[in-house]
Amino acid sequence: MSRLIAGVSLVTLLFTLGTTEADAQNIEQVTGTQGVQCLEHGVVGDVPGLTLSLDTTGNPVLLIYTVQFNASPSGSITLWPVIDGVTEFSGQRDRDIGDFSGQVADVTFARVFALASGAHTFGLRATCQSTVVFSTSWLTVYELPKSKQGKNQQ
Repeated sequence: MSRLIAGVSLVTLLFTLGTTEADAQNIEQVTGTQGVQCLEHGVVGDVPGLTLSLDTTGNPVLLIYTVQFNASPSGSITLWPVIDGVTEFSGQRDRDIGDFSGQVADVTFARVFALASGAHTFGLRATCQSTVVFSTSWLTVYELPKSKQGKNQQ
């Protein structure tokens, strides 16, 4: 009986050590505000509800968003990711509706950014043409795990 208890205790100890030493996932996600009209063409503003903060350890972060919107036939939207208040112009995405009567469309984006360790803020900015109303949207920021590259090459 003592062997069984010792075996169970050893398994419990190893499982506890393994789970406490594992890196926790560093991720935040926020859902945007629905039903808000986008600013008119030429005026840039924050996308409603899509702002979050994340403390990072210095690993790269994966920023992902989807913005769905309703628009008139002449509706269009331009979106940019924002990190620490700085607009990332290289991440610009444009979406035009076209000649159809008003419809639902979406813009998706994913890109990895290198950041220093510390607290960071993330969000989206947009400008629109004609009538564009935000629908379902979300922003996710995930700090990638420490790279294991080169670990097996020693």
